[in-house]
Amino acid sequence: MDNIVKEALSPNNKKKYFIFALVTVIFISCFGYWYWLRTPQYSLKIIKDAVETHDLQKFEKHVDIETLVSRVIDQVLDSKVNNKNEVQDEQTNAFAAGLIKMLKPQFVLMAKDQIRSYVEKGSTETQPKNNQPKNKNESTPNFSINDIYKNNGGGSVDFKGIEYVNKDGKIAIVGLKLFYPKLNSDVILELKMREMDGYWQIAEINNLSAFMLKLEELEKNKLAELNKPIINEMNAAIKIDSIQIVPVNNGPYSKAVRFPTNITFLSPKDIKEIGMLIEVKNQEGKILFKNIMRSAGSTYPGKVSTINWGKEINPFIKSDADLFNTPVNKLTVQIQPQFLKFADGSELKLIDTLQ
Repeated sequence: MDNIVKEALSPNNKKKYFIFALVTVIFISCFGYWYWLRTPQYSLKIIKDAVETHDLQKFEKHVDIETLVSRVIDQVLDSKVNNKNEVQDEQTNAFAAGLIKMLKPQFVLMAKDQIRSYVEKGSTETQPKNNQPKNKNESTPNFSINDIYKNNGGGSVDFKGIEYVNKDGKIAIVGLKLFYPKLNSDVILELKMREMDGYWQIAEINNLSAFMLKLEELEKNKLAELNKPIINEMNAAIKIDSIQIVPVNNGPYSKAVRFPTNITFLSPKDIKEIGMLIEVKNQEGKILFKNIMRSAGSTYPGKVSTINWGKEINPFIKSDADLFNTPVNKLTVQIQPQFLKFADGSELKLIDTLQ
């Protein structure tokens, strides 16, 4: 037994073990690096480097721009057309869907050109093609990926890292943690990537609809926080006593819905104009009417006024017809001051967008 130990600890055997260990470490390191080069994380690093070095060829290898922009356009436009926070009308939505389908090929081409321009030059500004009109007012629809970005949480954003990578065969879902300073919140953006020949390629944004809804919710909450002291000031200036929904039928081609509202003015300052957001929903929560109504006049403390706001009904628009024909007791109405303009030139106004 002692001889075996002595032989194992002999200088020659120590050297052999050292060389074996060294080769093992080198092998593991090389294999680890080889594996790293073939991960979604490494491909994302390549994409980042390609943008920074304006390497369009490398960028297009790792990003399927055609599929990506096509899916983004579908999801963004669908979210706008079917936005449950706005008035929805089946006929209008059907017309919008048809128009979008007709214009989508042009939108995709413009988005691809803008992305390529950004990678190559750092700007989305593009030169019109020879067969395209140079004047935007002629026939080419106005479309910008900058507008999509600005309208969906655009602004300063910090990349906090990769939150997770879920692989299923040749498909990987990569969660990117993004921090929005103006919202003071982290939001996860999921990329769907597919494995190619030794690298990974971005195919689409996996959770874009949910991502946009989350940003919208966070922005709504932030605006509510910022507007709270403004609302308190408005409530000290006016008091909304009541609001009603009154259908008015003046004949087969003349129908309207009135919203008589009783308001008591409390402010010692003369209020020259007020703006109120009136929103009407049915029992299913569908918005049938949503608009800012205005009224001008002159006030004094203690004055009580009935303002008879109204909407003319277009019987060919389903949301209008539903607003008029639904029994009043099956509708709910909400009213919220949006601005107060005083005779001395001052104004109270809700913040509607984050800077």
